[in-house]
Amino acid sequence: RANSQAPAAMQIRVIREGAEQSNGKDKDPAPNSERGRSNRDHASSDVFIPAGSILTGVLLNGLDAPTGKKAKKEPMPVLFRIKKEAILPNRFHADVRECFLLAAGFGDLSAERAYFRGETFSCVRQDGGVIEVPMNAYATGEDGKNGVRGRVVSKQGALLAQSMMAGFLRGFSDAFGRNQIPVLMTGGLGALSGTTPFQSAFSSQSMEGGALKGAGYAMERLSHFYMDMAEEIYPVIEVDATRQVNFIVQKGTALKLKMPS
Repeated sequence: RANSQAPAAMQIRVIREGAEQSNGKDKDPAPNSERGRSNRDHASSDVFIPAGSILTGVLLNGLDAPTGKKAKKEPMPVLFRIKKEAILPNRFHADVRECFLLAAGFGDLSAERAYFRGETFSCVRQDGGVIEVPMNAYATGEDGKNGVRGRVVSKQGALLAQSMMAGFLRGFSDAFGRNQIPVLMTGGLGALSGTTPFQSAFSSQSMEGGALKGAGYAMERLSHFYMDMAEEIYPVIEVDATRQVNFIVQKGTALKLKMPS
């Protein structure tokens, strides 16, 4: 400052909504009050879904849950529609009806069940606010057990039967094959005038043996082809749409409004 007066000490000023300061210089600014009111409204509108809560919904799209080795690493996405209020601890409820829950599922051949894991929970409020939060939950079926029971569908039986048939024909062709046998001639010079098994390479017997051997090799390759196809095709667990499923929340989630960026 130009004058020699010492500056006043800094003080913390508390601004209350709808209240003015004692002096006429400083008043409660309207933008700050509106921002604080909006923050409080958003904070009061958030709903927290604690761990152990139960969300009941129906499966909108069916699923053929894979049971292969990579099924757990690459699960199939599914969509659930929440049809009832969420059951919270201590007999509390949260109105999350008609919200959507995206989940991922895979099949287990030993249990003949499909297992679902919750991923994303989304809602649209009546005032237009959008809620989209990640949700960690697992699904239980109508019988109360973990996972949803389904039908096992396997197409490997036909391929294995064709592979067995090709292998059988391979062995059957070997049974009728003909092989030339070398002969040791011990009858002297007179015996050489007769015909020997190696005299004609294109005899009817050699042609028959060659044809059967060729068929056997083809059947062997065909058997390997069917076996390779059988390894690529794995059973699936069929789960129909409109199945009622209960999701149990494993980690508490706050249903916060998604603010525009």
